[in-house]
Amino acid sequence: MSSQTKHLKLNLSEQARKGLWFLIGIAGFYTLFWVIFKLAEGIIKKYVAVTSWVLLSMVKVKAELLFSQNPVIAVSGVNAEINSLCSGVFEIALIMAIVMASWDRSWKQRITGALGGALFVLLVNPLRIMIVLAVGHYLSWKAADLTHDILFRLSLLLIIIGYYYWWYVKATCEQS
Repeated sequence: MSSQTKHLKLNLSEQARKGLWFLIGIAGFYTLFWVIFKLAEGIIKKYVAVTSWVLLSMVKVKAELLFSQNPVIAVSGVNAEINSLCSGVFEIALIMAIVMASWDRSWKQRITGALGGALFVLLVNPLRIMIVLAVGHYLSWKAADLTHDILFRLSLLLIIIGYYYWWYVKATCEQS
């Protein structure tokens, strides 16, 4: 076996070890952040509902905001409940976990990046909800269902991957 082959095997082994620690870190940090943000979920749901309602008024959609067990935004005879899946808690916990599990970045960079990721989700999530409800109001509720199914799933990936790329490649490399 050549020295180049040995070096390649060692490098692959090292990368596999780093990848495993990254995944373990994500699982551990996700659990921690999910528990923390699950405790604050009621407040987060109210924030998301009120912010979405304000955004709807900005695009001239008449909506009513109701508070029961979960906040509800009533638009054109349809009640949209802001439940656990709509709150953004999953996305916040996941984006913070991925950032914190990036062991090759400093604690300061990771903490700043995790807090920035949470803030990013809190800013974007009400926008996703407003878009779905505005589509229902202006087009149809079938179009809103399709928008909801595609937008929420696709934006989950784009928000997390996009933010992580920006943070990991752009923000932390420029600070180094």
